[in-house]
Amino acid sequence: MAQTKVKRPLAHSSIGHVGYIRTSFSCGTIEGIQSLLIGIFIYALMTIDAFAIVSALGQMRVKYITDLGALAKTNPISAITFSITMFSYAGIPP
Repeated sequence: MAQTKVKRPLAHSSIGHVGYIRTSFSCGTIEGIQSLLIGIFIYALMTIDAFAIVSALGQMRVKYITDLGALAKTNPISAITFSITMFSYAGIPP
């Protein structure tokens, strides 16, 4: 189950996020629908940001997770942005 490429874990995380969004929909209340819309908006922003960074890093020959180890030295802005996005995926607000 160990993943070596960067894009695969991002794609697999969508399954968990859809479950959280579905839970807010199943409440059947206005607050549930509001949280659904907020969750979809935040998830869309995170996903667009994460895949944009991974695509930009792909042009710099960063394809595997081990290649991210030297990212802070080679491109610190991308490393900080990617870290904030990954913390957001984990549920830790920036």
